[in-house]
Amino acid sequence: LRVGASRTLTLSLSANLSLSLSLNLGWPKLKAKMMEQADDKRRRLITALRTAVDKVLADVAANRDRPVEIEEDGTGRGSRAKALCTVVEQTLCHKLARESFNGVLPIWALLERIERDTDPPDQALRNSVAAVDCVPGLASPAAKLRAWVRQVLNAGVAAQCLAAVLAPAHGKLRAVFYRPGAFLLDAKAVAALGATLHDLDANVTFSLAIETDLAELNTPPFWPLIKERPQPRPSPAQQQQQQQQQQQQQ
Repeated sequence: LRVGASRTLTLSLSANLSLSLSLNLGWPKLKAKMMEQADDKRRRLITALRTAVDKVLADVAANRDRPVEIEEDGTGRGSRAKALCTVVEQTLCHKLARESFNGVLPIWALLERIERDTDPPDQALRNSVAAVDCVPGLASPAAKLRAWVRQVLNAGVAAQCLAAVLAPAHGKLRAVFYRPGAFLLDAKAVAALGATLHDLDANVTFSLAIETDLAELNTPPFWPLIKERPQPRPSPAQQQQQQQQQQQQQ
């Protein structure tokens, strides 16, 4: 009986060791594959961003006296404005570490934290976050993010707010909120996004509805380029857990 038990233990240890070695040897290839996929998503996001911006700029050239609006007017301008906002949202939410925040999309918590910790304060970021916080009826972090994207575009400060979010002082914080390979952790991707937002701030007047478009903003968006579908409004228990986590990080 003892001999049999010993052989069983030996076989079990050998199997576990073999599995461990197999996993360890396969991890570099798996990691490389994951990074390659992340590179592909970033490239597709940049391409989609440039396409969306080109379409909006074409609308502006054809209608110089009209601001870019989200409402449909029969010309497709509204859908092209929505497409632009959707791409920007995806660049900000690519590879967010939702698993570290009970599955809740932590993007709004990140923006609030950076706004509060920026010293000296970045007035454009502070005003944009405060403006969204004052909007009643935004039911989830995703809804607040979508409203914030519209807000910074309306105010012509999208590039400035992005620069504040990407300040070197917040590097460690971004590493907590994003997984490796994220769009906002890649220098080339960030440079492309910053240049694009700068062009929009300089050349386009936006008038994107926020308070009058709550039904759209509260609808969980489909983000096909990053294959993320944010959860609806978190339950009170999830909200309490998220607040506790944020307090512990502080």
